[in-house]
Amino acid sequence: MVGELMQRLRELSAERENAALFFDVDGVLAPIRPLPGDAAVPDVVREALSRLVGSFKLVAMVSGRSAHEVALMLAVAGVTIAGDHGATIVRDGVEVSSVPPELLGRLEAAARMLARDGGLKKAGVRVEVKAASIALHVRGAADPADAMESAAAAASAAAAAFDLIHHRGRAVVDLRSPDADKGSAVRRLVLETGVRAALYVGDDRTDIDAMRALRFLEREGTPPLRSLLIGVASDEMPSELTEAADYLISQAEVLPLLKALERSSAEAP
Repeated sequence: MVGELMQRLRELSAERENAALFFDVDGVLAPIRPLPGDAAVPDVVREALSRLVGSFKLVAMVSGRSAHEVALMLAVAGVTIAGDHGATIVRDGVEVSSVPPELLGRLEAAARMLARDGGLKKAGVRVEVKAASIALHVRGAADPADAMESAAAAASAAAAAFDLIHHRGRAVVDLRSPDADKGSAVRRLVLETGVRAALYVGDDRTDIDAMRALRFLEREGTPPLRSLLIGVASDEMPSELTEAADYLISQAEVLPLLKALERSSAEAP
């Protein structure tokens, strides 16, 4: 990692008692796998995270997966989890923000509509119904581009029918509530904890919402938030991530970044 980024990490660690660390999971802490169920957070990454939990005021995971899934993947005590693109927040094992029943009804209706769409299965699209969102996966399809177009068209129709929003990610199209995104979750956690500095590490389009929220607090917060935004580069990276992030690193550099935070924290007064 470049010297300038290392210096920014040292500055963040110096105010760790008043700082938050936010991480996406898939593509950041866990390497991308053909099937979401095959993804795993390596033991060395989990151990590094566990050592940061006691040093920084907040260590949080922000994921499109359910909070329950993230908790099982991590098995790290003391982390806060914003799951389902921020719709559900779990702190110290207690759910402090849950999905409204009305939204669950709309998602169930959308799932039924998608299940009747024979074109999705034919295109190789896998529909995953989550606690507060629906993911249409195209990874592994015979023709990923065709599958993505089919998924996007079906998601668009379901979004219009049931007052949802849809967006494309890394080999996936997500359907979710317009009232919940990673940006809203991150902003809520920053304001609730009162941190004055934050790191965010993400790799996908939904992470840009979180980065923009932190950038807004950097400009408009009282006092302003000091943010450090890191994008994890990949062949599937949305171009907007380059504009939103302060730095780009590879997925292989995430563990060294965690270790750099740990060393900086140990060295800081």
